[in-house]
Amino acid sequence: QPMHFRDKQTNYADSAEALGEAFAASIAGEGTDPTLSAMRMIPADRIIEVQLAPEYSNYDSLAIVDGDVIPDEVATIFAEGRQTDVPVLIGSNAREGSTFLEFFTPIFGEGKAGFEAYSKVTLPEVSDRIQSYYPSASDAEAEASWIDMFGDVLFASPMRIWARSMENVNSDAYLYWFTWAPAVDNQEHYGAFHAAEIGYVFGNVEMFGASPGPDDYALSDLMAALWTQFAKTGSPNGPGLPQWPAYSRDTEAYMELGLNTGSKAELRIEQIDLVAEAWNVRRQAETTPTTSAR
Repeated sequence: QPMHFRDKQTNYADSAEALGEAFAASIAGEGTDPTLSAMRMIPADRIIEVQLAPEYSNYDSLAIVDGDVIPDEVATIFAEGRQTDVPVLIGSNAREGSTFLEFFTPIFGEGKAGFEAYSKVTLPEVSDRIQSYYPSASDAEAEASWIDMFGDVLFASPMRIWARSMENVNSDAYLYWFTWAPAVDNQEHYGAFHAAEIGYVFGNVEMFGASPGPDDYALSDLMAALWTQFAKTGSPNGPGLPQWPAYSRDTEAYMELGLNTGSKAELRIEQIDLVAEAWNVRRQAETTPTTSAR
């Protein structure tokens, strides 16, 4: 997604240095010089209190283009084919956001009000259409949409951009969507939560205190075989394994792993297109008219 820059202001964000100065000033308090020595005397609770404000809790600003470690926007590097030319197996989970809500509600609020505040910060460029794709008529519906939006913005959308950008090099990309809910406490709420697939890939389905059954072990055996085949050959396809087509912009192919394992197409296409449109607007607002997300 559009990244922050160390010393460059964009139409969607101040520079990281300016953000850091504002953060220091907020911690130090009005009328106080935010020198390093003075800040070292501030209690940790005060730092945490200020950090919980929405403007400082934005995941978008975690990594910045500093010109050294990250020389350019990651999306730009990949769009220009400057990434390492090796096959990739990438994907995301159906309920990535289910374990994150408890961290966001203290910042944005709960239920409908919390989700609306979050969506305005996350996708302000398409705020007039959020309800069409992420409805929030009730608190329960808003919570479900919040989980979906978080997953789409932070995981599913970047994975599609990554997969598309591999068409700029010779190697293939294989995209997956993990939909299996490990047998953990409150399984219905958490579903296929963030990192839930890791135990299945590595044969440790008891991760997170889960109580697995025969179906869990069968899925784990399949995923371990797919990952091993990919590691050996650069493709997850092989004898006795389900056919997993490489991703292409034309087919939008992916592999569902879990509830209905098999090759599918156009993963959450309308929602991910909306995210892509918002990011295009964000990048191009100062220069050229917005182009189609697809």
